[in-house]
Amino acid sequence: MKYYYRFFTVFLVVLFFMSSSVVLKAQHKSISLSAEYGLNFFMGDIKGNITGSGGMAASYEVFSNLNIGYGFNFGTFSGQDATLVFNNHSGLQFNNNFVIHGVLAKYKFSHLLFSNPLNKHKMEFSLGYGLINFRDRLETLDGDYLAGFGYHSSQVLKEEATNEFFISVGLNYKYQLNKNLLLGIEPTFIFVDSDKLDFIFMDDKKDNYLFLPLFLEYKLFTKPL
Repeated sequence: MKYYYRFFTVFLVVLFFMSSSVVLKAQHKSISLSAEYGLNFFMGDIKGNITGSGGMAASYEVFSNLNIGYGFNFGTFSGQDATLVFNNHSGLQFNNNFVIHGVLAKYKFSHLLFSNPLNKHKMEFSLGYGLINFRDRLETLDGDYLAGFGYHSSQVLKEEATNEFFISVGLNYKYQLNKNLLLGIEPTFIFVDSDKLDFIFMDDKKDNYLFLPLFLEYKLFTKPL
């Protein structure tokens, strides 16, 4: 957990330097709304399947090259391993339903690559910090419930799911379709402060995943400053 508090401190410091290095006034201030859907590549103690998740985000253009926002995403993880043993049961699988949400900071660096301000190719570096809320089930390969987080038993959910902190680092590319609409892709690594996502604790390694989404972004422009 201390590592994640340290990252949050670094997150704030990076935001400070990012904001101090950009042009203080943009031609327009805007709010951006985006919707995304993509693939999850889980990396844990049990080999993960490729699953999907989707979500939405909103951000505000604080400076010309810096957006701050909030986003959420919900989906599933799953996986199986025929060699693992739990309580004398050989062959395991897991299923995880999650909602991830938190603050996002996106630094636009297209101006460093393309000198034309009207260029339609955009690139951003993103940092995120927040919570992942989840319930997971450990089962035999036949689907019999063995254990889980967020469950009293195989059929009875606990009132509250499990929550853990996460940090995310991403890089996106987007193409400006028109004045308000952009289409993009954003590979993002999510590092979770937990080894609980697949229920198995084999070492000190945390559970992580790669999220590879396509997104559509709509800009709501205000009057020029």
